[in-house]
Amino acid sequence: MDDLVLADLSGEKLFIHGERRIGKTSLLRKVMVEFSNKKVIPVLINVWKCVDAADTLSLIVFWAYGAGRISLCNR
Repeated sequence: MDDLVLADLSGEKLFIHGERRIGKTSLLRKVMVEFSNKKVIPVLINVWKCVDAADTLSLIVFWAYGAGRISLCNR
């Protein structure tokens, strides 16, 4: 987990992919707790139901602007 936190804090882009039910979301939530301890704003957007880039962008815009904030969010 320390490697994930360091990679994110250095600005690296990370993509986590794996089979269902192996703990990806739980891992990301733990990393987000580490981020909050480092005075950064963690953002997790679940794009599982998005079918294309436009759908993904719409979801990001909704949570960033439509909801009036950027926050931990699940669709």
